[in-house]
Amino acid sequence: MKRIAALASASIVAIAATVCGSAAFAAPLTFWNGFTGPDRPTIEALTKQWSDAHPDTPVQMDIEPWDSMLQKLQAAMASGSGPDVVAFNFAQLPRYAESGFIMDITDEVKAGGALDPSVWSDGLKQVLQYNGKYYAAPLNFATLMMYYNKDIFAKAGISEPPKTWDDWVAAIKKTTVTGSNSQYGLLIPDHETIPNWPILLWGNGGDVIKDGKPYLDDAKTVGALTLWGDLVLNDKITPTGLSGADADKLFQSGKAAMEITGPWMTNGFTAAKLNYDVAPIPTGPGGPVTLADSIVLVINKATKDPKAALDFVAMWNSKAAQLKIANDTGFPPLRTDLSGSPELTNEWAAKFSTVVPVSRFSLPNQVNFAQIDGDVFTPMIQSITFGKEKAAEAAQQANDQLSDLLNP
Repeated sequence: MKRIAALASASIVAIAATVCGSAAFAAPLTFWNGFTGPDRPTIEALTKQWSDAHPDTPVQMDIEPWDSMLQKLQAAMASGSGPDVVAFNFAQLPRYAESGFIMDITDEVKAGGALDPSVWSDGLKQVLQYNGKYYAAPLNFATLMMYYNKDIFAKAGISEPPKTWDDWVAAIKKTTVTGSNSQYGLLIPDHETIPNWPILLWGNGGDVIKDGKPYLDDAKTVGALTLWGDLVLNDKITPTGLSGADADKLFQSGKAAMEITGPWMTNGFTAAKLNYDVAPIPTGPGGPVTLADSIVLVINKATKDPKAALDFVAMWNSKAAQLKIANDTGFPPLRTDLSGSPELTNEWAAKFSTVVPVSRFSLPNQVNFAQIDGDVFTPMIQSITFGKEKAAEAAQQANDQLSDLLNP
């Protein structure tokens, strides 16, 4: 392990030096991101290695909560200032690409180069582009899996995680306990969270948008909303109105049998001595599927040093950098050529890597991502799960709203 870590560290420095060459630059690069959580030390370490290898172009990094960073970013870029390089969620990319604030890096994305698209999944390649051009490179990649409490499963007589929707629904009902000692079968947050509900739509063959058109009123989408809405409303499998943080706390406290979330929770659950494991999300009629997510890197069009910025961005895509991120954090490497690598020593990263081939991004390439999610999709889900409207009625109304957003 120590030898692998040392080799990875040395490789990162060597790759950085090779990519950047011997050119001297006048000023440090500035890099904004929101890595305030457990992955912060890894981001800081890789950035420091770059700076140590490039004393003429060290990186000055500003880390603050994502919301705070994004609030000041647009104003800074609109004024022609702001950082040279920014990390943010893929969902932000279309808006910044459309605004003209970030650099088109299509010419730098080429097979065999430092930014080689052949090692990125098809879904990842899609969200790194806008109108057919690349405006970003990935920094990390995450998939979601089903976390399950092994003690609750054992008590309920469930010997292994369910693999199909029929078995999943049965296990959820079996581990749901109502009353004073309530216990939840499956936590399904609906706001301020990594998306869960799109996975349930995809699992039934439905979607939010398909081929650029609203798809909420499709029979398969409505079927998924009806099934899972009834489980929430009538079977009380989850509290309603949960945020992602609320769901994490409930699962960590042993109050729930299952939760769908990403690799970032493994450290916290392990530290809490929770007896848990992860498994692929059970397969529905629409086939196996899970959610993908990624923090991407973009370059300010106003940067005075595009060459150094490109080289810094490329460093994060190196094998050495991705192995360090995966082994430190449990995130699967974004490079498909590292899946199954013996150097991938983090057990959680290895497990989350297994579902990369069936992972999908929610609302890819949507300029109105925030409005679609916050003003249409979430209110629709809450209307169903709080019993205000039947699934078909809520879906039709949301579909009409979505049509207006897609065809202003």
